[in-house]
Amino acid sequence: MNQNNAALKKIQSIFSDEKYNNAWIIAMDEVGRGPLFGPVTIGGILFKASELFSLELPEWSKKVQDSKKVKPVLRKELSRFIKNCYINHISHVSVQYIEKYNINRAIQYGVYRTACALLEKGFSRYNKISVPCILLDGNYKFHFPQIRMTRVIPEIQSIIRGDEYIFHISCASILAKEERDRLMIQSARRFSGYGLEKNAGYGTLHHRDAIKTLGITRFHRKHFLKNILAE
Repeated sequence: MNQNNAALKKIQSIFSDEKYNNAWIIAMDEVGRGPLFGPVTIGGILFKASELFSLELPEWSKKVQDSKKVKPVLRKELSRFIKNCYINHISHVSVQYIEKYNINRAIQYGVYRTACALLEKGFSRYNKISVPCILLDGNYKFHFPQIRMTRVIPEIQSIIRGDEYIFHISCASILAKEERDRLMIQSARRFSGYGLEKNAGYGTLHHRDAIKTLGITRFHRKHFLKNILAE
């Protein structure tokens, strides 16, 4: 993975201070922002800040990239390596939550839950660690604490196209996509006819036609379906 880019320069400037030498970082990415069916999923890993600029990453890391570009068989293999190498956590935020609030709020809640879980796992394993920031793919402007998200979590640094350029964000992306796609395959057995095992809940032509023929399930995002339902 080529990390020689503006995104890496941005985080290099953040961690240029010596006080971050022994710090840890959380990297996160979301999967499932745009589908018509199923939850939005946030994956995260916890890693040492010194590793961010290391050239001594494991051999399998050369195959890591944005999860959308990784074939399913390789993604499953990489997911095992990532879980063995890093403290990790995956959060699903339900369709009901997305419908009650909105997709941005759901992603924010997923980021919050994932951060809290990773901090607890990190403190449990290492007793005392310093985590100054979260690297998050995208251009989100989340702030905490919030209503029903009352814990203080590390500052978020959003990195546009971070899942393409930052190895650790790509790792989080792979974990999230692998887990969400697994849920979609399970859902396809329960709700046949929508092609969920192939489209992962996204609005393909087959999926849209199936909605018109079969109707919707309680796991469809009704707010995303206004035009289709109107037809």
